[in-house]
Formats: sequence, C-alpha cells, structure tokens
Amino acid sequence: MRYHIKEKVLSLHGVYNIYDEQGNECYYIKQKPISITNETHLYNMKDEEVALIRRKIMSMHAVHYVEMKNGEQAEISEKKYLQIHDNFVIEGFGWHVDGDIWGHEFSVKDSSEQLIAEAQEKWFSVGDLFTVDILDERNAEKVIAVLITLSLIHRDRTNAMTASSTVN
Repeated sequence: MRYHIKEKVLSLHGVYNIYDEQGNECYYIKQKPISITNETHLYNMKDEEVALIRRKIMSMHAVHYVEMKNGEQAEISEKKYLQIHDNFVIEGFGWHVDGDIWGHEFSVKDSSEQLIAEAQEKWFSVGDLFTVDILDERNAEKVIAVLITLSLIHRDRTNAMTASSTVN
C-alpha cells in the first residue's frame, strides 16, 4: 500500500496529513506548540489516537519513544559509529532504518533484513511530501509513526544547524 505524508505549510508547529493512493486522508498529526518532550499525536480519521511520539529530553543523539494504541512501544535511536548514511534502530518493533534521511531515501527493515517499507521524499513540492510503500498493511500505522518520527528528527537537525549558523 502506498501512502503520501504531507506537511502543512505555514504552520507554527508540525502539522502532517497522511493520504492513501487515491488521495483520501487516512491519518493526521497534532503537536503541542510548546512542549518540553515535543509530544506528537497520530490520529486516524475517526479522531482516535493511533500513536504517541515523544522526544527524550536529554540525550547525546536523537532518541524518540513511540507508543502505539495497542500497547506496543518502541525507542527510535540513532546509531552513531563510523557511518556514511543515517542508521536508526527501532527497539521494540525489531526494525531498523537504513538510508539517507538528508537524501530523502531510506528503508525500514526487520532484524532478518526483510523489507517492511521504502520511503522517498519528493524534492519539488509545497511542504515536505514523503511517499511510502508499505509491504504489509498490518504495519501501516507503525511505519507511519516511524516516518513521522524521522521527519521530526530531520526538522530538529535542520533547525539546530540554522540556529548555529546564525550565531556565527
């Protein structure tokens, strides 16, 4: 199944809408404008919370927690070794993310290297638009929660780089 994840332009805090292949809105994201843990909520179109994403307050590297409505929990953290591409571990789901978040192409795989999803970002669009192909529909909500988390990490990195460059 293919989904499109679009960030609303001109929003003070991240607002995302998730659409299916036919253009029907399936999920949406809400964030609090001011929050220490930067809580992000994923909702379905029945206004039921599907996932809660929280950022770890104090950490050397990007660490986020995902809590699914069915009680499944995961910690998404960046592996920092000598690496060329971004490499995130999703403990709790038994997954990892390989690829290049900056290059906007990455995949989600399980511990046996089986592909779960592939994501690409369209370069020329108003607002960030991820296209994600999810091989097993039963994983759709977890994959979307992971991709939203990666988008938040990417946004935090960009903001930090912008802030540090304006200080100089």
